[in-house]
Amino acid sequence: MPSPLEAAALAHLNREKDVRERRFPVATRGLNAHREFQVAKRRDAKAGRALIKPKNADAILDRLPATEGEALHALVCGDFIFCDLITRLVERHGPPLSMTLATLSLSLKNLDALEVMLKACPELTLHIVLSHYFQTTSKEIFIALETMIGEKFPERFTLTCGRSHAKVALIDYGPECYVIETSANLCSSGNLEQLAIFRERDLYDFHAGWIDEFRNSTLAPK
Repeated sequence: MPSPLEAAALAHLNREKDVRERRFPVATRGLNAHREFQVAKRRDAKAGRALIKPKNADAILDRLPATEGEALHALVCGDFIFCDLITRLVERHGPPLSMTLATLSLSLKNLDALEVMLKACPELTLHIVLSHYFQTTSKEIFIALETMIGEKFPERFTLTCGRSHAKVALIDYGPECYVIETSANLCSSGNLEQLAIFRERDLYDFHAGWIDEFRNSTLAPK
């Protein structure tokens, strides 16, 4: 029986050597790991929080799609925050040209992480798509977000708020790009989440197209 930390690590994807199994993990293993992770947190909340570490996202990053058209599918049990996956990908692969993040909600810690990333990557432009519901229910975070946009990075950080429930990350490196489709928000979640990472320009253009249309048809946040 694996320890809770080992079980959490296994939730990302299985370790089979077969290429197809690496690309399409066996769901049962992820479900069992999520169950073990939740049991550990219920037994000791502090110990459970200690299992949530940014480095746990590396199990996904170690298996990023290597060629155009390849995809990676995984289950995530909550032992890292989705924003960690984004920031660690940039730390590992260097600054992208642009990044678009569509999410239902985010946290002040997410904003701190994104600010660090923008400072470290002076050429990076960032666009965020948020739910209008978040705008009305999380005013403190929204004020901090507007400060980042209006005062700290006015030329490189933009925001759209509207009736969106999408969770997509678009990361453009020019000759290559990554698309992440997920059920997870940028902030923490104790739920079982799925994600799929694609290295596919046509899919990137599809998502970039509807997001641009959404931006153009949605009023700027007040």
